[in-house]
Amino acid sequence: MEDLTNNTSQDISQDTSQEVSQEIKNKPKVLYIYDPMCGWCYGFSKIMTTIKVKYANYFDFEIYSGGMIIGDGVKPAYEMSSYILNAYKRVEQMSGVKFGDKYLNIFKEGSYILNSETACIALTAIKEIKPEIAFDFATEIQSAHFKEGQSLNAFVTFENIANKFGINLIDFNNIWTNKAIYNKTFEEFEFVKKLGVRGFPAVLLLTKGQYYSVASGFTIFSQLDSVFQSIIENYENIK
Repeated sequence: MEDLTNNTSQDISQDTSQEVSQEIKNKPKVLYIYDPMCGWCYGFSKIMTTIKVKYANYFDFEIYSGGMIIGDGVKPAYEMSSYILNAYKRVEQMSGVKFGDKYLNIFKEGSYILNSETACIALTAIKEIKPEIAFDFATEIQSAHFKEGQSLNAFVTFENIANKFGINLIDFNNIWTNKAIYNKTFEEFEFVKKLGVRGFPAVLLLTKGQYYSVASGFTIFSQLDSVFQSIIENYENIK
């Protein structure tokens, strides 16, 4: 979790890959970088969804997983208990979301293993099956974990969410367990690192082969909306 920051129009990097060729054919792209275990992302979810709906005519929106807790970073909840059991109050205060008792009990009990990997792979699978629901699927992951305390290490959590969206569970399982989806997820983590993103949530704009930071860290709606309004005022120049 990070404190409020908001860096506008910072040039992140150049790219001449498929990402850019896709962007040129369509509207400029807004990249939302999140992590399923990031409490500030949970607080930011409704804000980002509102922005996505409001500016859908101007931009294509895509969600990316950041891989906040993977590899050597995987750890038991008790190692983060002191921090989380204090920090969640600030997230609630600034965003208006509520953390469920079952989630908080994870850190009071301490044995749960904190690992972003499984949830990120599930989102990659959904982006393959039905990309138009990716934002909503990510929000449901957050709700299941932060409100209901469901495990993000258990396939049944994502199976239940997929079922809500009418996803064929056999297809979901086949894709979710495919090695190619695993590899694609970790390629996404590396892509996010190349962009220079080190904290979550983050919002970037891709236009004319350049990435620009729109928001870095939790940002309240009025501030984020103001940045998008400024971008719209110069829209003809950035397309």
